[in-house]
Amino acid sequence: MKDPLLLSSILPNVFNISSNLDPAQFQALVLPSLKPLFAIKDPPIVMMVLLENLEILQGKTSKQCFKADVLPLVYNALESEHAAVQERALATVPAMCETIDYAEVQSVLFPRVALVFTKTRILSVKVSTLNCFVSMVKTLDQTSLTQKLVPLLSKIRTKEPAVMMATLQVHEAMGLKVEREAVATLVLPQLWAMCVGPLLNVDQFGKFMQYAAKILPRLRLLKLTFR
Repeated sequence: MKDPLLLSSILPNVFNISSNLDPAQFQALVLPSLKPLFAIKDPPIVMMVLLENLEILQGKTSKQCFKADVLPLVYNALESEHAAVQERALATVPAMCETIDYAEVQSVLFPRVALVFTKTRILSVKVSTLNCFVSMVKTLDQTSLTQKLVPLLSKIRTKEPAVMMATLQVHEAMGLKVEREAVATLVLPQLWAMCVGPLLNVDQFGKFMQYAAKILPRLRLLKLTFR
C-alpha cells in the first residue's frame, strides 16, 4: 500500500477482509500497515475512505489503541486543506464524544474543532463545527462552556441563517447545563443580538423567540425560589 493513487481502490477491500478478523488479529496484522496512511493528506480520497471506515477501526481496536493510534487520523483530517475531508472528520465527532474519555474531548478534541471553527471561511464547515459543539456540551465542564465556548461563539460575524440556527442549537444545549447567571449574562445577550439578523425568515426568528420564552420563566422561577 505504498502508492497513494491506488489506495482508494485497495482500502475498501482491506476493510472488507478486516470485518472477518477479531480485534487482536486486526491490531496485529492490519493496523500496523494502516497507521502510516493516517497522515496522507493527498490525494484527499485516501482520508475520506479511512474516515468512512472509522467505525470498523474503532470496533477492531481497544480504547487505548484507538486513542493512541487511530484518533490521529481524525486530527490530521481536521487540519486538511480540503473542506470535504474536514466535514467528513467533523461528522465523526458526535459519535466519538459518546465513546472517548472526558479528558480527550476536553483537552484535545474540543480545541482542534475550535481551531477549525475559527479558521474556516466555508459555510458548511462552520455549521459542521457548531454541530460538533452541540454534541460536546454534555461532556465539557461548565468552565470550558462559559470561558471558552461562549467567547468563541461571540466572535461569529456572519449573519447567514444556517450559522445562526446552528449557533442557537449550541446555546440551547448550554442553557440546560450552565448556571442561571451564565444563561442570563452570557447566553441570552448573544441570542438577542443574533435574532435580529436581517437574513432570518419568520420561522427562524420564531425559533429564537420560542427558546427565549422557554428559558426566561426558568430564570424567573430560580430567582423567586432563591431570593
